[in-house]
Amino acid sequence: MTVNGWAQILFFLLALGVVTPLVGAYMARVFRRQRTWLDPVLRPLERLQRSVRSRHGQMPEPLDARDVPQEVAPLVDAVNENVAGYRELLERQSQFLADASHQLRTPLAILMTQAGVALRETDTAQLHATLRAMVAQIARSRRLCEQLLSLAHATDDAAATERL
Repeated sequence: MTVNGWAQILFFLLALGVVTPLVGAYMARVFRRQRTWLDPVLRPLERLQRSVRSRHGQMPEPLDARDVPQEVAPLVDAVNENVAGYRELLERQSQFLADASHQLRTPLAILMTQAGVALRETDTAQLHATLRAMVAQIARSRRLCEQLLSLAHATDDAAATERL
């Protein structure tokens, strides 16, 4: 092959290397503006994307699986199952917190009352009796806190095992 032949091949490859990306970029631009034949396929996916992006920081809700392509439906179903499990976990935690706060409020109210009595007490023997009652109440409250923590850990472990 002559030098002229190599030069023609090199010129052709150079032109192909420069022109191809330019044509590709132009086609991509045109394709983005006029994708009429893909609109019916992409519209449900774009709606799904907007739905997911708009949920930031909100309570998770199942995704709307209407009109999604059948190839994507199993993914949407899996996400919805995950969302349902997450909502259930949040509801259990919320109920646990409500129960725990109620269980702790009563002993704290008793302690507050006993402390008020102790502050007004002038008799040393009565003051010591009130303080002993407060110590006993604190010990019961501590035991209750430990039980609640154990229950929380057991609930978390059970939920983790359930997910497996």
